Amino acid sequence: MVLDATVGGATANSYVTNAEAVAYMGTHLYASAWLALPSAEQDTSLMMATRLIDTSVCFVGTSATTTQALRFPMVGLVTPTGAVVPSDVIPVAVKDATSELARLLATTDTTAPNEAAAQGLTKLKVASVELGFKDDIETNSVPTTVRAMFPPSWLCLTPEQLAALVVTTSRSAIFQVI
Repeated sequence: MVLDATVGGATANSYVTNAEAVAYMGTHLYASAWLALPSAEQDTSLMMATRLIDTSVCFVGTSATTTQALRFPMVGLVTPTGAVVPSDVIPVAVKDATSELARLLATTDTTAPNEAAAQGLTKLKVASVELGFKDDIETNSVPTTVRAMFPPSWLCLTPEQLAALVVTTSRSAIFQVI
C-alpha cells in the first residue's frame, strides 16, 4: 500500500509524509532503528501509527469533512495558547505523535499485551499465595508518552477523570452553598 498523507483526503492513510517523519527523527536521540528501516517499512509504520491514533485516542473535535478518511483535520480544537486550530491542516502535535509512535513501532509491537496483562493479572501476593485477575484485557497501543504529545484540551476525559471532575464540581457546589 502506498502512503497517502493528503490533508483531508478521501484515501489518506497517514498524518505525516515520510519526509516529515525523517525530519522529526533527525531531532530524536533514539531514532536509529526507524531510520534504518527500508522506506516501505517506514511508510507502513507511519500508516499503522496513524491507524492506532485514529482508533485508540478519543479527541473532542469533529472531523472537518464527511469525506475525509482520517479523523484529522478537525474543527473545534484550540491550541494551549487559545488559538483556533485551522480545519485544513494536520496539527504539528498530531504529526509529531504519529512519527513518535511509528518510531516505537519499529522496535515494539504496542498492540500486543504484555504477559501479565495477557493473563489479566492485577494482583499477586506471595504470602498465602493470592492472585487477582481482571475481567477484560486491554492493550496500550498508543503509549502514554505519545498521548502526552497531544494538548490535554484535545482529549476526551477518561472515566476516572470524569469521576474526579464530578466529585470536584460537587464539592465546589457545596462550598458555594455554604
